[in-house]
Amino acid sequence: MQPSVSWPRRPTPFEGESFLSWFIRVSQANCVTPNELYRAALPRGHMYFADLDRYWSPDLILGLHEGTQVPVKTMRALTFHKWHGTLIAEDDGRSKLLWLPPIGNRQRIQSFGQQICPICLAEDETPYLRAIWRVSCLPACSQHNCLLADRCQNCASIIYPGNLVGSGMPISICWHCGFDMRKIAPYQLNNDKRRTSLANVSTALASGWVKLGPYGSVHPLLYFRLLWRVYRSLATGRFAYPLRDYTCSKFSLDFQVRAIPALRETDRINPHNRWALMQMTHELLDEWPSRFVNACVALGIRGRHLFKDRKIEPFALVDPIENIPSGTPPIANKLHMEQIRRHLTDRGIVPTQRQIRDLSGRKPRSLQKVAAPASSHVPYGLSRYWKLDGISPSVRELAKQAARREGETTAAWVEKAITETLSRNASRINTSIAGEVLKGSE
Repeated sequence: MQPSVSWPRRPTPFEGESFLSWFIRVSQANCVTPNELYRAALPRGHMYFADLDRYWSPDLILGLHEGTQVPVKTMRALTFHKWHGTLIAEDDGRSKLLWLPPIGNRQRIQSFGQQICPICLAEDETPYLRAIWRVSCLPACSQHNCLLADRCQNCASIIYPGNLVGSGMPISICWHCGFDMRKIAPYQLNNDKRRTSLANVSTALASGWVKLGPYGSVHPLLYFRLLWRVYRSLATGRFAYPLRDYTCSKFSLDFQVRAIPALRETDRINPHNRWALMQMTHELLDEWPSRFVNACVALGIRGRHLFKDRKIEPFALVDPIENIPSGTPPIANKLHMEQIRRHLTDRGIVPTQRQIRDLSGRKPRSLQKVAAPASSHVPYGLSRYWKLDGISPSVRELAKQAARREGETTAAWVEKAITETLSRNASRINTSIAGEVLKGSE
């Protein structure tokens, strides 16, 4: 039974606000929990804990309309419904959505699908979440030229306002530790890091067709799928590292490509690393398809490495990749590897994996069984995430906490910290040398 009278307080949705954000503000304004508001709008409903931006229902919308007098069309425009035909083709509620990762705990895995701009929240008279912050291919705020945040800076918890309990708590408050995320120090982007604008992404989100060189105008659904394929190739897989190295060296991008974690769940990559990957992606998409084809030829990437079913992929992606000459490389079986091993041994060269790979130009599965170890190593310890001996347990734990807070793996965070320290030491040494030279010249 739907409510017959309007509720006492009926907040109006802000421009560009997400449905979940408005739903939480309505519950707080009427001093009820999200669970109670959900059941008031939809009696006997039990999906209040879900990602309401995606898992809304027409009956819930009608119940909220009766209580708030907000038009049904306006409420539908706050949900993912606004991106049907651009980002979303079909949504059965079970499949993953490209560029719209979930929020909350999904299969016991924390999903950091909600992003925020701390400057935008600090400037709001009433803090609210923008719907555009859910789109993962936009990891930066175009208004303030800073990276978005996808976790609490204090406790590294996911941003999920549905867990807020009680009234009077703004959405900017962390549900886990109570930290005000408006105080997050924003990471400002320098002009030299903004290698390319995201004009094509904004055009496609506005239901505009995107031009891709000789392939003409591409529908937004196909453009975002092509964008996803190139991004995935850079983010994870066997060619991720070489493709990042190639792109950064070819187009003079200053990113630490080895510090980007190769996570299979790419929606768990933090905004800082996602920004770097998106810059590489747009460099490869520029002058399509020549840049991407040249990278595939240089690294030996073929169609079978990029997609399994060609029928569901954009023609603008399949056509240039299928036309790459494959050649007929020799079969690198175990007998072939044994011959190369004997050839190196007869010449006094240790047949390590690198030596065999450089000589054969191949990396077959049998290589590890044939090659000799490069050198003997001292055991690193029990933890596979930490490979430095002599580090106290307290320092290890602090490093893990710092890495988790920044959304990095421990290895990537340690590598970045060491690199920054070495860079500072190198600049300090160069400064002291320059000072000695100046003294000598005087």
